[in-house]
Amino acid sequence: MARRGKNDEAARTTPVKVSGGAGFGYEDRASALFAAQLLSGYHPFGANFGPITRIQQQANALGWLIDDIVLGLASPRGDISCALSAKSFKYVTRSGFSADFVRLAWQQWLSGGPFVKGRDLLGIVTTKSVRRSRLC
Repeated sequence: MARRGKNDEAARTTPVKVSGGAGFGYEDRASALFAAQLLSGYHPFGANFGPITRIQQQANALGWLIDDIVLGLASPRGDISCALSAKSFKYVTRSGFSADFVRLAWQQWLSGGPFVKGRDLLGIVTTKSVRRSRLC
């Protein structure tokens, strides 16, 4: 009998929707919304964070652990990066944030990298959540 490898385990636990690339369609739609906001000068996070100046996707090579979408914002206090995890399924439930997001957020917070504590933001773009949640 052949030994099961790490990839076999991932194939068993990863939903087909995710492994088939459907998540990229959701990520692209979220990025398109941000692109429209960039072009219009809209401030998606309010005036304190300023308008979008940059949109990057799949920014892991730049050191972002939450890397689906990274926005550059022109804040009155200076440039801000906002790293977003874009998920087409409910990533926030009544019990809170997904364990995967919490793990990545803590790793990014502790490791730094391009993320600067007190300046940059970490967040989630997802389907409608069951209640308003906030990660500080």
